[in-house]
Amino acid sequence: QKVPIVTEYTYLGVLISKTGSFSTHVEERSRKALGVASSRIKNVESWVGNNSSVLLTQLNMAFGPCLGWGTDVVTLTKEDGAVLDVAFFKYLRRVFKIKIDEKTKKWEKSNKDLKQMSQLKPPSETLPLARIKFLFHTLSETTCYTPEAFLIGKLCAANGQLLKKDKRVLTYSKLLINDMKKFDLLELDRSAASQKCFQTNILKEC
Repeated sequence: QKVPIVTEYTYLGVLISKTGSFSTHVEERSRKALGVASSRIKNVESWVGNNSSVLLTQLNMAFGPCLGWGTDVVTLTKEDGAVLDVAFFKYLRRVFKIKIDEKTKKWEKSNKDLKQMSQLKPPSETLPLARIKFLFHTLSETTCYTPEAFLIGKLCAANGQLLKKDKRVLTYSKLLINDMKKFDLLELDRSAASQKCFQTNILKEC
């Protein structure tokens, strides 16, 4: 069977482009997550009422995973993180029914206000912890997955080696190093990082 030549394809739920950028994936996740939230708000309101905190808890179970799918295992730019943040704050404005002030032409609540109201952090703040959690997961001897399975979009030559122009694995590695510096984890022993309790704590922080 002839294999078609395409400009992009989906692998494990991540949209991969021949350009090496994951911007299309980020835009698609944002669109789908907002769509999921919008379609469920009325349904959830019908059985939990208008209590925003209860409504938020129920909707987060669908919105969060949909928005963040695959973003912790690919190399994103600051612009990509900003796109995810825009979707995140759009979602919160819909949940809390925030409107634009007619006089100031600005939202009644700022992004900072929305963070305080929801007690949630935007993707740009949670991604560093999510990447570290992923790294610790691959360090565990009991995991059945190898890191290579998650470094999505590697461009390989016919002999299986990475093409010199493909910088994604190197860039992702640099991101991890910066994340670990931020949380003072560079000297952390592998045996400690791979402990299940440590990974669980990181998950809660994310």
